[in-house]
Amino acid sequence: MVPDRQEATQHVLKKATLRGDVIISAGGVSVGEEDYVKKAIDQVGSMEFWKVAIKPGKPLAFGYVDKTPFIGLPGNPASVFTTFMILARPFLLACQCSPVTIPRRLKATAQFAKDGRRAVRSTCAVA
Repeated sequence: MVPDRQEATQHVLKKATLRGDVIISAGGVSVGEEDYVKKAIDQVGSMEFWKVAIKPGKPLAFGYVDKTPFIGLPGNPASVFTTFMILARPFLLACQCSPVTIPRRLKATAQFAKDGRRAVRSTCAVA
């Protein structure tokens, strides 16, 4: 947890380069008044790309703090899951020289109806 201040965000990012091989953050990469991660990366590192054409998950950032790769995931939980599975996970696997595998799909049918909606069959990916 980092206070919503650019200086605090910059400090934590620089400190993280001493503690890990990859920096991953969740939240703060969009364009809101309290979103300081992108601004902090611009000050203490370099941004390779920001925003991707997927929904949910558009405000995803990738860059470097010093020589440490940085992945900035969005703040919305569904967006975090989507961007992690589609972009961050394959990157991390490739960094480990592990084969990038397609997540296994799990099909399930809800056993209840809610608010007049009927149970539906759904598919989700699991690692």
